[in-house]
Amino acid sequence: MNGWTLTKVWEIDQRLVVARTIEDAVKLYKTYMGKDYRGEPKSVVGISNSVCLCKNYEALIEDKDE
Repeated sequence: MNGWTLTKVWEIDQRLVVARTIEDAVKLYKTYMGKDYRGEPKSVVGISNSVCLCKNYEALIEDKDE
């Protein structure tokens, strides 16, 4: 997308994580927590930039691959 892409922001156990999917976000969080982290997150919530009932979880991030 001309050097830019849309992704999502997730709050996992009170830490913000940027990833395209919830699965990618949880994987990234587990990697961040280190090899000793064996559990599952207690809370995973998509962050919204919308005030209506229809939530939009997309966030803009620079795409360095293009």
